[in-house]
Amino acid sequence: MATINRVFADRREAGAELARTVAKRRLQPPMLVSGLPRGGVPVAREVAQAPQAPLDVMFDPLAQREHAEIERREPSYRAGLPPLDLKGRTAVLVDDGLATGSTMLAAVRAARKAGAASVVVAP
Repeated sequence: MATINRVFADRREAGAELARTVAKRRLQPPMLVSGLPRGGVPVAREVAQAPQAPLDVMFDPLAQREHAEIERREPSYRAGLPPLDLKGRTAVLVDDGLATGSTMLAAVRAARKAGAASVVVAP
């Protein structure tokens, strides 16, 4: 698969483009879209809209160590709700980019451990 570098006006525009790409994949329902903090959440919101999939925020131990800010913002991301159940679902993990990939890898491992039927990485 070829890598295409494209600059988007904002994360919402990037999410809309990613949503079109994910829709073409015709993923197996039930599906749950999970954004990686912080930049992946607005992108994931766009991806979750079209298939009306539940949106969650992936909080893994690596991300918590690297981003102390996450714990402070978690209540606003989750709106006081507990994490959604991934068991038997297709988990679509969204971030606004990958530098080293370590946070995404930790999220993939966490989704598998939580019982996701399949995991799709959508950076």
